[in-house]
Amino acid sequence: MDFHALLDLPLGAPIVLYQGGLAAGRGLDVLVAATAGFPEGVHTVLVGSGRQRDELGRQAEELGLADRVHFIPAVLPHELPAYTAGASVGVIPYQPVSDNNFMALPNKVFEYTGVGLPFAASDLPELRRIAEEAGCATVYGPFDPHGLATAVTRILDPAEHETYRRSAANFGQRNTWENERLILVSEAKRIAGWE
Repeated sequence: MDFHALLDLPLGAPIVLYQGGLAAGRGLDVLVAATAGFPEGVHTVLVGSGRQRDELGRQAEELGLADRVHFIPAVLPHELPAYTAGASVGVIPYQPVSDNNFMALPNKVFEYTGVGLPFAASDLPELRRIAEEAGCATVYGPFDPHGLATAVTRILDPAEHETYRRSAANFGQRNTWENERLILVSEAKRIAGWE
């Protein structure tokens, strides 16, 4: 997906992408606030729908970021990879407001890396593990807009960006359903005593 044409953005402007529900506990207010600290010319795009849409739009307006924070309604699952591939950096800003969020390993990890997209993520256990082991992400404090801006800036650094992209693509190629299915079936057979 060409975000530049869709949103009438300058050609080559880096895109920071969040895709998913616009809901409380996802740290989207932190993402909007962090946009002010992104390098000049970087745009934030949120693809999804939810209760926080209007609130986030108002926040962007109040912070003077309405020209840098953009919203696209949710798209069909089979269309999502084309949108994901059009970004420069993904964001997983979940906040530890529940055990579910704290321990989450969201589908976004695999959606982003499946198209070679590096990401910035809240410093939560599973997200930190992926960032450290795969080298495809950086982490930041879940409630810290400055930390998120720093993480995104680091990934976008021309000296680092290609390394992050390669690491994301490598992780994505290793962690596909086709590969995971073999592990799952093998483990099920072992537990059932069929091996």
